[in-house]
Amino acid sequence: MKNFEILYFFDCANLSVLEIKKNSLETESDPVKRFFWLVFDKAENSLKKLDFVSMIRLPELEKREFIQGSLTFDSQRAFFIFKSSLIKIELDILQPHEASEKLNKEISDYIKEADQQRI
Repeated sequence: MKNFEILYFFDCANLSVLEIKKNSLETESDPVKRFFWLVFDKAENSLKKLDFVSMIRLPELEKREFIQGSLTFDSQRAFFIFKSSLIKIELDILQPHEASEKLNKEISDYIKEADQQRI
């Protein structure tokens, strides 16, 4: 069994944005410790946690705010805007099983490290 589950998966040529649920903390009731938003920069081959601020869920649109930027999506498309550059990046909406083995390994390694550091 994997130590995580991908809940949302957005992707483009340069980066992936994902929400994951840690399976290693099944009894943990604090959602902050179980659910993470991550961004994978493909050029830098780096996976970083996004610092969640807020969430808006409307019938036709969802939005997640992070310290680093914002993600807006509906059933057809998604956009991420980094606050540092204000560049709007269009992302494809993919199914969790479409994540590459490389990305799954990066996430698994990240979770193991987070568990060791008790993050």
